[in-house]
Amino acid sequence: SGPEPSALAGRTSLRIKGARVRRSRRVFQLFDGHLTVGAFSNIKESSSTFAFTVPLLVPEHHLAPTPSAATANAHSSPSTQKGTCPKMHIFVSGGSGRNGRLVIQSALDRGHSVTTLARDPSSLTPHPRLTILKGTPTSQADVQAALVTPGPPAAIITTLNPRRTSENPFSPLSPDSPPDLLTSTARILLAAIADALPPESPPSTSSAGKKSPKIVANSSMGVGESWRAMSWPMRLVFRHSTMRITLQDHDRMDALVRNSGLPFVLARPARLLDGGARDVHILPDDGSGAVWNPTVTRASVARWLVDAAESTEWDGKSPVITN
Repeated sequence: SGPEPSALAGRTSLRIKGARVRRSRRVFQLFDGHLTVGAFSNIKESSSTFAFTVPLLVPEHHLAPTPSAATANAHSSPSTQKGTCPKMHIFVSGGSGRNGRLVIQSALDRGHSVTTLARDPSSLTPHPRLTILKGTPTSQADVQAALVTPGPPAAIITTLNPRRTSENPFSPLSPDSPPDLLTSTARILLAAIADALPPESPPSTSSAGKKSPKIVANSSMGVGESWRAMSWPMRLVFRHSTMRITLQDHDRMDALVRNSGLPFVLARPARLLDGGARDVHILPDDGSGAVWNPTVTRASVARWLVDAAESTEWDGKSPVITN
């Protein structure tokens, strides 16, 4: 336990002591992630206590006190507070997958409406605000139909990922899952947007008022500049497994989205785990500040992808997401 981050303004170090302080070389993300600290210094031990001094590296935006600082979660975006974001329509690409189902549920729980494609529409649970079309993200005609049914989306969340022969993320790709799945479906999506949802037109035309949807893509830690933030064992495993192919595909997909001219967020979650939604740490695009072998639950990522669709805070960025 400790002070609110706002109470740390102007401090350059923090003295910590206790009866059961774990003796590791570094401490990360104290105060529920508000604070990242460096290496220990001035360590003193006795038979029952352990004390040390650490330098503070407190992000500026965590130091400003707010009226609700005692109760608000500093790692929840404003959009996570129910009722603060206008209801929107979202197209979820990959909605029948594990991550896609969680995104759909999170969006529906917040009152949004959703359209998705599924090879077998009966595989998804019906909902009054969920439109399920029979189709696949690999068909431009199917994607274009989804983009206008029942109306144009304000945001597109893509959760596609190559299928594998088992649940092990390092297992071989399934024979029916092409190695360029992410790149090819991104090209199809962008072409469908260009045809079905042209940019804003002059007021005199019938398409006046149309805005380009924001693309929120579920990418991966290890893509782009975040590669250096991964632990060396994970980099070794990725280099010598089929995950190398997937990361290369993510790289190409990210480049397509980034250069599309559309508003975008490219989320880079850490190693995925099952489990409920938890608070997330939002790290820079290069993943600096990540702990050793970081993880994040699928439900946490799903909730954050909807956060990113609702908010403009991360537009044009590729943050690394961890628990």
